[in-house]
Amino acid sequence: MSDHTLTLANGLKLGYAEYGDPRGEVAFYFHGWPSSRIQGSLFDAAAKQHGVRLICPDRPGIGLSDFQPGRTLFDWPETLTQLASHIGADNYHVIGWSGGGPYVLVTALMLPKRLLSASIICGAPPLKFLGDREMFWLYRVMIQLRHLPTHGPWLGAATWRFDRQRFATESAFALANEAARTRRPSHS
Repeated sequence: MSDHTLTLANGLKLGYAEYGDPRGEVAFYFHGWPSSRIQGSLFDAAAKQHGVRLICPDRPGIGLSDFQPGRTLFDWPETLTQLASHIGADNYHVIGWSGGGPYVLVTALMLPKRLLSASIICGAPPLKFLGDREMFWLYRVMIQLRHLPTHGPWLGAATWRFDRQRFATESAFALANEAARTRRPSHS
Protein backbone atom coordinates (compact mmCIF):
# COMPACT_ATOMS: atom_id res chain seq x y z
CA MET A 1 0.00 0.00 0.00
CA SER A 2 1.12 3.46 -0.76
CA ASP A 3 -0.64 6.42 0.92
CA HIS A 4 -0.85 9.82 -0.74
CA THR A 5 -2.56 13.18 -0.26
CA LEU A 6 -3.69 15.71 -2.83
CA THR A 7 -4.59 19.34 -2.16
CA LEU A 8 -7.86 20.03 -3.99
CA ALA A 9 -8.83 23.32 -5.66
CA ASN A 10 -10.90 24.20 -2.55
CA GLY A 11 -7.74 23.95 -0.40
CA LEU A 12 -8.78 20.74 1.36
CA LYS A 13 -6.63 17.61 1.44
CA LEU A 14 -7.83 14.34 -0.10
CA GLY A 15 -6.13 11.15 1.07
CA TYR A 16 -5.89 8.05 -1.08
CA ALA A 17 -4.05 4.75 -1.32
CA GLU A 18 -2.91 2.75 -4.33
CA TYR A 19 -3.02 -1.02 -4.70
CA GLY A 20 -2.73 -3.55 -7.50
CA ASP A 21 -0.69 -3.12 -10.68
CA PRO A 22 0.93 0.35 -10.82
CA ARG A 23 0.92 0.16 -14.64
CA GLY A 24 -2.59 -1.28 -14.90
CA GLU A 25 -5.85 0.19 -16.04
CA VAL A 26 -7.21 2.62 -13.44
CA ALA A 27 -10.15 1.72 -11.22
CA PHE A 28 -11.29 3.90 -8.34
CA TYR A 29 -12.57 1.98 -5.33
CA PHE A 30 -15.07 3.77 -3.08
CA HIS A 31 -14.93 2.22 0.40
CA GLY A 32 -17.90 1.24 2.52
CA TRP A 33 -19.00 2.80 5.76
CA PRO A 34 -17.39 3.06 8.31
CA SER A 35 -14.19 2.27 6.45
CA SER A 36 -11.44 4.14 4.62
CA ARG A 37 -8.90 3.82 1.80
CA ILE A 38 -7.34 0.93 3.72
CA GLN A 39 -10.31 -1.30 2.80
CA GLY A 40 -8.83 -1.44 -0.70
CA SER A 41 -6.00 -3.61 0.64
CA LEU A 42 -8.45 -6.53 0.64
CA PHE A 43 -8.43 -6.38 -3.16
CA ASP A 44 -4.71 -5.85 -3.79
CA ALA A 45 -4.04 -9.41 -5.02
CA ALA A 46 -7.13 -9.48 -7.24
CA ALA A 47 -6.21 -6.08 -8.71
CA LYS A 48 -2.67 -7.31 -9.47
CA GLN A 49 -4.03 -10.51 -11.01
CA HIS A 50 -6.39 -8.59 -13.30
CA GLY A 51 -3.98 -5.78 -14.22
CA VAL A 52 -5.83 -3.04 -12.35
CA ARG A 53 -4.31 0.03 -10.72
CA LEU A 54 -6.68 0.41 -7.79
CA ILE A 55 -6.96 3.97 -6.41
CA CYS A 56 -8.83 4.16 -3.09
CA PRO A 57 -9.73 7.67 -1.91
CA ASP A 58 -10.85 8.53 1.60
CA ARG A 59 -14.09 10.47 1.45
CA PRO A 60 -14.03 13.96 3.02
CA GLY A 61 -13.74 13.74 6.80
CA ILE A 62 -12.42 10.17 6.74
CA GLY A 63 -8.83 8.97 7.17
CA LEU A 64 -6.34 11.35 5.56
CA SER A 65 -9.03 13.55 3.97
CA ASP A 66 -10.09 16.87 5.45
CA PHE A 67 -13.67 17.41 6.53
CA GLN A 68 -15.66 19.40 3.96
CA PRO A 69 -18.40 21.45 5.66
CA GLY A 70 -21.74 21.52 3.85
CA ARG A 71 -20.75 18.97 1.22
CA THR A 72 -23.31 16.89 -0.63
CA LEU A 73 -23.03 13.74 -2.69
CA PHE A 74 -23.01 15.94 -5.81
CA ASP A 75 -19.65 17.41 -4.73
CA TRP A 76 -17.99 14.02 -5.25
CA PRO A 77 -17.64 14.05 -9.08
CA GLU A 78 -15.54 17.25 -8.96
CA THR A 79 -13.34 15.74 -6.24
CA LEU A 80 -12.92 12.57 -8.31
CA THR A 81 -12.18 14.59 -11.47
CA GLN A 82 -9.33 16.37 -9.67
CA LEU A 83 -7.97 13.07 -8.33
CA ALA A 84 -8.19 11.44 -11.78
CA SER A 85 -6.33 14.38 -13.32
CA HIS A 86 -3.70 14.18 -10.56
CA ILE A 87 -2.94 10.51 -11.26
CA GLY A 88 -3.18 10.94 -15.05
CA ALA A 89 -6.39 8.99 -15.74
CA ASP A 90 -8.69 10.26 -18.49
CA ASN A 91 -11.00 7.23 -18.36
CA TYR A 92 -11.44 4.75 -15.57
CA HIS A 93 -13.59 2.18 -13.81
CA VAL A 94 -15.43 2.92 -10.55
CA ILE A 95 -16.23 0.28 -7.96
CA GLY A 96 -18.13 0.88 -4.73
CA TRP A 97 -18.63 -1.39 -1.76
CA SER A 98 -21.71 -0.89 0.41
CA GLY A 99 -21.70 2.80 1.43
CA GLY A 100 -19.47 3.51 -1.60
CA GLY A 101 -22.39 2.59 -3.87
CA PRO A 102 -23.99 6.06 -3.93
CA TYR A 103 -20.61 7.49 -4.98
CA VAL A 104 -20.56 5.13 -7.94
CA LEU A 105 -24.08 6.20 -8.88
CA VAL A 106 -23.39 9.95 -8.71
CA THR A 107 -20.18 9.44 -10.71
CA ALA A 108 -22.06 7.49 -13.38
CA LEU A 109 -24.71 10.21 -13.49
CA MET A 110 -22.33 13.18 -13.68
CA LEU A 111 -19.28 11.74 -15.52
CA PRO A 112 -20.61 9.07 -17.92
CA LYS A 113 -18.13 9.83 -20.72
CA ARG A 114 -15.16 9.25 -18.42
CA LEU A 115 -16.30 5.84 -17.19
CA LEU A 116 -15.20 2.51 -18.61
CA SER A 117 -17.49 0.70 -16.17
CA ALA A 118 -19.37 1.21 -12.91
CA SER A 119 -19.82 -1.61 -10.39
CA ILE A 120 -21.50 -1.74 -7.00
CA ILE A 121 -20.66 -4.65 -4.73
CA CYS A 122 -23.11 -5.35 -1.93
CA GLY A 123 -24.72 -1.90 -2.21
CA ALA A 124 -26.07 -0.45 1.02
CA PRO A 125 -29.76 0.41 1.01
CA PRO A 126 -30.93 3.72 2.47
CA LEU A 127 -31.41 2.97 6.16
CA LYS A 128 -33.18 6.21 7.01
CA PHE A 129 -36.55 4.41 6.75
CA LEU A 130 -35.72 2.76 10.09
CA GLY A 131 -35.67 6.14 11.80
CA ASP A 132 -32.87 7.80 13.72
CA ARG A 133 -33.85 6.35 17.09
CA GLU A 134 -33.84 2.77 15.80
CA MET A 135 -30.45 3.29 14.11
CA PHE A 136 -28.74 4.71 17.21
CA TRP A 137 -27.61 1.26 18.37
CA LEU A 138 -25.65 0.79 15.13
CA TYR A 139 -23.83 4.10 15.57
CA ARG A 140 -22.95 3.19 19.18
CA VAL A 141 -21.52 -0.17 18.04
CA MET A 142 -19.44 1.50 15.32
CA ILE A 143 -18.07 4.06 17.77
CA GLN A 144 -17.04 1.26 20.13
CA LEU A 145 -15.39 -0.71 17.32
CA ARG A 146 -13.00 2.21 16.78
CA HIS A 147 -11.39 1.40 20.12
CA LEU A 148 -10.64 -2.24 19.33
CA PRO A 149 -7.11 -3.24 18.31
CA THR A 150 -6.55 -3.11 14.56
CA HIS A 151 -4.99 -6.55 14.63
CA GLY A 152 -5.53 -9.76 16.48
CA PRO A 153 -6.91 -13.22 15.95
CA TRP A 154 -10.57 -12.21 15.58
CA LEU A 155 -9.84 -9.54 12.97
CA GLY A 156 -7.35 -11.75 11.15
CA ALA A 157 -9.90 -14.57 10.95
CA ALA A 158 -12.63 -12.22 9.76
CA THR A 159 -10.34 -10.67 7.15
CA TRP A 160 -9.14 -14.09 6.00
CA ARG A 161 -12.71 -15.31 5.59
CA PHE A 162 -13.69 -12.10 3.81
CA ASP A 163 -10.65 -12.32 1.54
CA ARG A 164 -11.55 -15.89 0.63
CA GLN A 165 -14.98 -14.72 -0.48
CA ARG A 166 -13.51 -12.78 -3.37
CA PHE A 167 -16.04 -14.05 -5.86
CA ALA A 168 -17.81 -10.69 -5.99
CA THR A 169 -14.60 -8.70 -6.19
CA GLU A 170 -12.92 -10.89 -8.76
CA SER A 171 -16.12 -10.90 -10.79
CA ALA A 172 -16.21 -7.11 -10.65
CA PHE A 173 -12.60 -6.87 -11.87
CA ALA A 174 -13.25 -9.46 -14.58
CA LEU A 175 -16.32 -7.51 -15.72
CA ALA A 176 -14.39 -4.25 -15.64
CA ASN A 177 -11.63 -5.78 -17.77
CA GLU A 178 -14.16 -7.22 -20.22
CA ALA A 179 -15.92 -3.87 -20.46
CA ALA A 180 -12.59 -2.17 -21.10
CA ARG A 181 -11.82 -4.56 -23.96
CA THR A 182 -15.21 -4.12 -25.63
CA ARG A 183 -15.96 -0.43 -25.05
CA ARG A 184 -13.61 2.51 -25.26
CA PRO A 185 -15.44 5.82 -24.75
CA SER A 186 -14.16 9.03 -26.27
CA HIS A 187 -12.37 11.42 -23.94
CA SER A 188 -14.39 14.23 -22.40
